[in-house]
Amino acid sequence: MKFTRSRLAIVLVLGGILLLPILFRIPNPYGNQVMQEVHETSHTVLFFFAQLALMLIVHKRRPEWPLGYIMLGTALVCVFLGGVIELIQPYFHRSRSLKDLGRDIWGILAASGLYFGWQLPRRAPLLRSLAIGVSFLAFAIAFTPIVTAAHRHWVRDKAFPLLMDFDNAEMRKSIGRAEYGRIKFVPAPADWEGNNTLTAEVLMPKDTRWSGFVLYNPSPRWTGFSQMAFEVYSPLEKTIRIAVNLYSVETRNNFLRYQTFDVKPGLNRFALNLGDSEKLKAHYINRVLWYSITPERDITLYFDNIQLVK
Repeated sequence: MKFTRSRLAIVLVLGGILLLPILFRIPNPYGNQVMQEVHETSHTVLFFFAQLALMLIVHKRRPEWPLGYIMLGTALVCVFLGGVIELIQPYFHRSRSLKDLGRDIWGILAASGLYFGWQLPRRAPLLRSLAIGVSFLAFAIAFTPIVTAAHRHWVRDKAFPLLMDFDNAEMRKSIGRAEYGRIKFVPAPADWEGNNTLTAEVLMPKDTRWSGFVLYNPSPRWTGFSQMAFEVYSPLEKTIRIAVNLYSVETRNNFLRYQTFDVKPGLNRFALNLGDSEKLKAHYINRVLWYSITPERDITLYFDNIQLVK
């Protein structure tokens, strides 16, 4: 296939259009995970067009060079540029990421497969199809996180107002440890009557601050609910204290709600008071933190049935 200047111009124009989100850094103020993945995948699109344009330019200027040399040489240049970009990210108030470099490489591979398939003669249909298939596979792998994030949001919203079902592997991915806390998902203790499901076994070590666990990105709109209820089973012989912080995008690292609870031996049922429901309309809830405020001893507790109630 002969590449003309007009074809190269079309590639560059299409690339510029598709790259507008990353060039202008379209804001994602509420931390929507799907939109975040869309933005991250734009790395793949960027390097797809960069690699494709670079190969077309080299092919135009050096048509006698073998395809393999053109593909390998331009790919190494693009990988080098991607690595340099990640290394200097901290100087522009952004974090460097090997995942982003991996996304760059998927775009380079997709462009290389498409270029190689276009350049092969029509009498080699199997090899052409294989090369173009590699390109589509690279794109499919790169865009999979968007589909995964969308499915996770669907599962989360379907369970609402239940905020966490520890039996659901997809929902459990929204749970993270805080400070030195350790989390296991285990069957409820034998003395927890009526509970035959998985629970979160949380170890909160002594002499640590904020040690516990976090629920990230629950369904964000809590208007119309007055409390967040949850159950805690304590195998300890003494009463200990925990606290719960509720955060929103608007409050950032300052909590929106804070409440302490005395956890007695055995089963405890608690509720975090959400206050005036109307005031919640101005907030987009993005995480809930449970942590120990009994620093003198190690604590192991079991959590379950986290949900909103009216």
